[in-house]
Amino acid sequence: SSETATLRHIFSDAVYFLIKSGNDENISLAKSKGVWSTPPANEQKLNRAFRDHRNVILIFSVAESKAFQGFARMSCEARHDSQPVHWILPPGMSNRAFSGVIYIDWITWYAIIYFSSLKKENIFNGLQNFI
Repeated sequence: SSETATLRHIFSDAVYFLIKSGNDENISLAKSKGVWSTPPANEQKLNRAFRDHRNVILIFSVAESKAFQGFARMSCEARHDSQPVHWILPPGMSNRAFSGVIYIDWITWYAIIYFSSLKKENIFNGLQNFI
């Protein structure tokens, strides 16, 4: 079917990043505007992945939600000529912490609950759990 062909294309030569948001409102903004912003160090990693792979898949999760809020595909490297997005940030954090806007195409907006048995340790982050 055409859906299967589309999914095969999306997931071929793909890399995946788990994107954690501090709140659900920012995920809603990302869904309505088709954009995401992240600090410069993360932006550089995403841009490099976009240059090196056909597909960069972002898996969104609100911190402590025990769910994935959706999956999106990067449609371009971060842009610095776009209007900034007014993200909802914790006290003391400024929108200036983000340098660019990444345009994304949502694959699914549906929330998927995950289970504690799926916890995996991240060797690059002090063995903290991914989930």
